[in-house]
Amino acid sequence: MELISYSIQNFNTFETQEEESKVELVLNQIGAEVISHYQEQTVFHNSTIRNILAKSDVWKNYFEIYHDKELNGVVVRALKYGQFRFSRRND
Repeated sequence: MELISYSIQNFNTFETQEEESKVELVLNQIGAEVISHYQEQTVFHNSTIRNILAKSDVWKNYFEIYHDKELNGVVVRALKYGQFRFSRRND
């Protein structure tokens, strides 16, 4: 099992919302790293949630993040503005 960290931020936020829409998602990666994108959501396959780090719980207004057994991965869905960007962090 490998730990992988992603920085996720809503794409079309106002300057004042940049920090509150940012979240660090730490995943337990089991198997090959596979990422699928469907409209307003991204699935990180072969993963489970290890931790979600943010300055406050306000990020929950911007994203829905959960593990989906059927998809065998972690789903990140945009709730506001419809778009977000993510980047893999190397620790």
